[in-house]
Amino acid sequence: MISENQVLVMKVLFFANILWAGVPGLLITFFPKFAQSQILPYMVGSVPQDMMTVRILSSIWLTVGLVSLFGLFNPLPVAGVFVVQIIYKVVWISVAVLPALLQGETRALPLAVGFVVMIVGFAFATPWAYLLGAEAAA
Repeated sequence: MISENQVLVMKVLFFANILWAGVPGLLITFFPKFAQSQILPYMVGSVPQDMMTVRILSSIWLTVGLVSLFGLFNPLPVAGVFVVQIIYKVVWISVAVLPALLQGETRALPLAVGFVVMIVGFAFATPWAYLLGAEAAA
């Protein structure tokens, strides 16, 4: 059974996704020149030269924001977006941030710290039993 508190936390995280993933995703995808000067330097510490790669990521962020919009109204069916975010954030920290830190590069550290906080929040809010079908079997 999903508690009202868990649903509330999920909705707060969906709203955060809209702000922190959807809005940057929208701006980077459709306004790349603006994003290069006003968004990316603050998010990743520099301006990437390969905007095609950045736009792939921004498309994913925009999708997370749009799915999260549905989550504000009906959270359970789209809660799997939290699992996707947990996985991609853990992978990115593992294969990009940690090796960079070992070489003394700290540019991505602020974003990584934010991601760790989000991973914890997503792990707590995710209705694991519902997503894994255990709740239906009980």
